[in-house]
Amino acid sequence: MRSGTYGIERNFGNNHGDYNERDFLNYVNEIGENKIEKGGLYMPLLVKKQHLELIGYYPEGNIRMDSQDIFKPIIAKRGEQLIPGDQVLMEKLRRINVHHIMNNISSKPFYPNNPGGHETVILDIL
Repeated sequence: MRSGTYGIERNFGNNHGDYNERDFLNYVNEIGENKIEKGGLYMPLLVKKQHLELIGYYPEGNIRMDSQDIFKPIIAKRGEQLIPGDQVLMEKLRRINVHHIMNNISSKPFYPNNPGGHETVILDIL
């Protein structure tokens, strides 16, 4: 599967044993930009545990397009029209005023100090 919006495909290892952190950090320093974007990739994800508990975590799969309540979804079966579980998670979080943004600055987590009055921020970290 190809990376989505803002995604960068680059291999720095396939598991913990062959991960090359030095090359990864050098690459991040070469391409890093000082900006934040709305939306973006869904993983990796930084979110407060209390918010996940409040919304009931990820759905157990993709949900059927005709589900009436995203907090009590009907899980889609193969071939059924669906809404991806990642999108459902982001919508559930949005409803409690937690917003999905992406930080392009570096590989290190970024903790803005209450931006725009939102209680917290979700980040994709490249």
